[in-house]
Amino acid sequence: MMISCPSGLRQIVMLILALLVFSNPAAATGTDGVDPAVAVVGAGSVARSDPAAARQEAIHCASLAAVETAVAQILPVEAIAQHFASLNEQIYNRAGTFVLNYKVLAEWQAEGQYRLLMACTLAVDRLKDEIERSTVVTETAAGSDPLQAPAVNEVHAVTILVRGAEPLANFVRFRRILGGLPGVENVQTREMGGNQATLQIRFKGEPAVLAGAIGQINTDAFHLQIFEATADHIGVDLLPR
Repeated sequence: MMISCPSGLRQIVMLILALLVFSNPAAATGTDGVDPAVAVVGAGSVARSDPAAARQEAIHCASLAAVETAVAQILPVEAIAQHFASLNEQIYNRAGTFVLNYKVLAEWQAEGQYRLLMACTLAVDRLKDEIERSTVVTETAAGSDPLQAPAVNEVHAVTILVRGAEPLANFVRFRRILGGLPGVENVQTREMGGNQATLQIRFKGEPAVLAGAIGQINTDAFHLQIFEATADHIGVDLLPR
């Protein structure tokens, strides 16, 4: 799934990023408009009283967020949606290999949750080369036949498996947020039992875009993790805070 900085930290992140760039003239130049210096937030769950593992998970998540940010600067969102599968296989699953160095700027831990603020320097040229090798940029730059382009206004039926449907209030809130996402035309609860539920969504656009939007959901009651995403099926965990 795609990760971003929580809204409460966005101004702090932008301030730190500005300081990093202005203190490093080379980073301010960037490569073809892509800035190699980014500041991101990563999160991890403290399981079995193991904060070290949670910290490593947070670093991994922050590295992924940094690479996702760079990819979004290189490719338009339509191209990201069209090539989402290959981007996951070739880029996102290997996010750490594109991080030249990083520095943890701040850390926070409470109630089983661990977050850190991390400054990353990315290997932008290598990242762009890898995207080119996976034919994403090549196909985008060459232009595709409009008759073969994905129909962004086509309505898709997407099934969402929700694990962690209890407490019920979290599930109800998630369902309400889901119904308000751009492109979502209808949300129906198909099954509900135990601690999980199945929703049926009618979405106007590419399912990969829907998965990305769901991955951005962040509330003070729960955080969300996507454990599966295909063309017609998305699996999410609702994790109470």
